[in-house]
Amino acid sequence: MEEVDKEKRALHLSSRGKVEEGSQDGQDYVEENRLGILDYISEKGYGDIISLTSFLFMPYIVGLFFVFIVVAGLNPMIFMYVLNMNALFSTWAIGYEILAILAIFWIAKVLLTSYLEVREYNQLHKKLKIP
Repeated sequence: MEEVDKEKRALHLSSRGKVEEGSQDGQDYVEENRLGILDYISEKGYGDIISLTSFLFMPYIVGLFFVFIVVAGLNPMIFMYVLNMNALFSTWAIGYEILAILAIFWIAKVLLTSYLEVREYNQLHKKLKIP
């Protein structure tokens, strides 16, 4: 009986693609293959510079797009008039708020999908009668 349970568990875990052979659960595999944001940035020590420039310029660029599309109504003449009013900080703040809202939505999406994955995982365990 116990051997059948082990086979079901191994089949279930291997079908999810998260466990290497011989591992009791997926924790070892996940910890070994966990990636952080710094893994995507160059290893030559430019991570701080890239982070700072991203923090400064990404909100400004997003704010420019927002001002051009929403405030100026895709009219380049109105857009240039708005930019001539020295609205650097307000444009940056608008972009920052838009990026913050997108980050909140992304966090909510990750939370919801992880909840649904755990729920699906638990339902499969109940179906296969795996402890």
